[in-house]
Amino acid sequence: MTTITLTEIGIAVCISVFSIILSIFLIRMVANLLIVVAFVAAMIAPIGWFMHEIKSGNQMPIETLYLGAILFAFVITLLTVPLWPVSSIMQWTGKSERKRLSKSEDVSEGSKRKEPFID
Repeated sequence: MTTITLTEIGIAVCISVFSIILSIFLIRMVANLLIVVAFVAAMIAPIGWFMHEIKSGNQMPIETLYLGAILFAFVITLLTVPLWPVSSIMQWTGKSERKRLSKSEDVSEGSKRKEPFID
């Protein structure tokens, strides 16, 4: 019967932790890539659709192109929403910007100057 030493247990734990960290990194990378590809497709697809219609000889009203672009962008956004919590590019909260704005507001309120008086 073979006994498992403490060193082997430590190596197994390190391999597990490394695998978990690598998996999280890969999942986030794939989610970021899918979101970027989807948003680029939302920008390029209406142009491709319009060019395809022109090459086919069909006249396409520009309002149809605008409506198609709006609907396609909306659908792409809805399709990528489940990936937002996983991705790192969609985690913007604006905390640092909010702090900067509140600091500038505090400074401007503290140094209120009188407006020039025009007769």
